[in-house]
Amino acid sequence: MKIAVRTKAEPQQTLRLRVPQSLKQHMDMTRKLADECGVDWNATMVEAIARFATDLHSQLAQSRSKTVPKGEHQTSPGNGPRRSPNLYPDPPQSGAARGQIRDPKLGPEAVE
Repeated sequence: MKIAVRTKAEPQQTLRLRVPQSLKQHMDMTRKLADECGVDWNATMVEAIARFATDLHSQLAQSRSKTVPKGEHQTSPGNGPRRSPNLYPDPPQSGAARGQIRDPKLGPEAVE
């Protein structure tokens, strides 16, 4: 009998992130829609965050190497966090209502 050996999954931790209320509402609607479509919203979000973190790190490292001498950190009063406006002032119509639900088996471009 052949046994499929699997490696242990990497330990997970919780990330708490404050977002504007409108974005949270939009994400909740998307999570519900993903559930209705049989899509693992959490796994999809983790993958998107991992890609974002990698891309941002790379971009910042390139930017830093071009503008700041090694070992120095550039700071100024204008470098603080910026507040974004309400990203979703009116809850957007769901993809199901627009007839644009992507079948996860068909790939990112496919819509019904």
